[in-house]
Amino acid sequence: MKTLYLDFETYSELDIKAVGSYKYLEHHSTRIVCVGYTWDEYSEATVSWNSGFNPFSNFIQCLYEADVLVAHNAEFDAEVVRRFLVPDIPKEKWRCTMVMSRIAGFPGKLSRAAEAVGLEHQKMGGIDRLMKKFCTPQVQQQLGFDEQEDIDLFSRYCRFDVLACRDLYRALSGVVSVDWASWVTHWEINSRGIPIDEGFCEAASELSVGAHDYASDKLYRVLRCKPAPASMKAFLEAKGYHPETGGIEDIRKAVADEDAEIKEIVNLYEVHQEKSTLKYKVGLNMLCTDNRVRGSYMYEGTQTGRYSSYGLQIHNMKKSDATSVAAEALAIKTRIEALELQGIFFRSSEAVSEQMKALGEGVRHMIRAPGSQRFLVSDMSSIEPRITLALTGDPKLHEVIVGGHDVYKVFAAAFFQVPEDQVSKDQRSFVKPLVLGFNYGGGIQAAAKVSKDISPDEAKAAVSAYRALYPVVAGAWKGLD
Repeated sequence: MKTLYLDFETYSELDIKAVGSYKYLEHHSTRIVCVGYTWDEYSEATVSWNSGFNPFSNFIQCLYEADVLVAHNAEFDAEVVRRFLVPDIPKEKWRCTMVMSRIAGFPGKLSRAAEAVGLEHQKMGGIDRLMKKFCTPQVQQQLGFDEQEDIDLFSRYCRFDVLACRDLYRALSGVVSVDWASWVTHWEINSRGIPIDEGFCEAASELSVGAHDYASDKLYRVLRCKPAPASMKAFLEAKGYHPETGGIEDIRKAVADEDAEIKEIVNLYEVHQEKSTLKYKVGLNMLCTDNRVRGSYMYEGTQTGRYSSYGLQIHNMKKSDATSVAAEALAIKTRIEALELQGIFFRSSEAVSEQMKALGEGVRHMIRAPGSQRFLVSDMSSIEPRITLALTGDPKLHEVIVGGHDVYKVFAAAFFQVPEDQVSKDQRSFVKPLVLGFNYGGGIQAAAKVSKDISPDEAKAAVSAYRALYPVVAGAWKGLD
């Protein structure tokens, strides 16, 4: 079986991190700079540059001869082949070392995976200047160095990438098992894309940005620093209020019956903290010419083996009870109000807050099912704690899950020392990332990493509370270590 390893370097006026690979590849400015490739039995890699007559003819012949094609983040390389070279290479031929690395528990990035596995060939560093020169719109004369010298160095970088990819594939092939048919299905879903209402997104994005800027400016004048959960909590404490966290639900509970000036500040803070509306802008950034967003699903994106999202975070869109009719009404209302954006500065903070809430709840409706079709929304219930239960058999965790309890509320009740039925939404949100980290053996450092607002004392208390609640889980990870 003949296996070909390959890696493309491309140029574009677009930033791939901002727009995603599919919009990046369909842009008129995007082109192949060079491709590195090698066979299993070769000790070196060949680099073909996009210059001269028919520059990739030998490489194209290799594509047809190969039984297996291997690349790191192969979905991108395969789309480059399909769009710029030959359209008829079967998807079933492709293998992705990034997917293999994630399944094995290693980082997805090639440089970090190569280092973690201890490969002979490491990804070559120190070529940021050359990436700017060959892959982005830069003025070459300002970058220095001899042209041929730069070409030779960039070619060497490309060869190292290909050889590192081959080393990683060899190292992991006997270790991990990948359902490549399922990966191809994921690729086809990404290629098909998600239909987006562009007009709705444009109007909603414009309005939400205006509201956010308005709230930020007013809050900065009051707080005298950047608005954040910690600064808002400190401000309220100085005024004699004591919210349990800097979350909006706990803050509203603490100032529920207080004066109008404080209420206005809380309303503005809620507008500032509404992050779900940023998805409108991301959706527009990634929108392809046929009004679809592509490439948002990431196969084996988490170490638990489930999908995650890239760019447009479609896995955590705010839920809404709105009917399709209500969603249409919101879309029309949003478009009209966006045309009179300046009017937002003369409305009350409460009105701005309510509008921002509506925009946040409307995010799911940026995705529109074609024609008369409908979307069905579903989710796995507490999948990470269930995996932890399967691995450890902790009887207390078993009791919580089988009893139909909310795992995160149970821990929040233990941590905040309140009855389970009195756990607030903010308290649950605060502990959820902690529980997800502790599920897999995380400690104080993990708590600080997943929760920016947690203090060292709170992190220590959270670790102790979790391990007291689920001692078998803690013992299982200690035993595994």
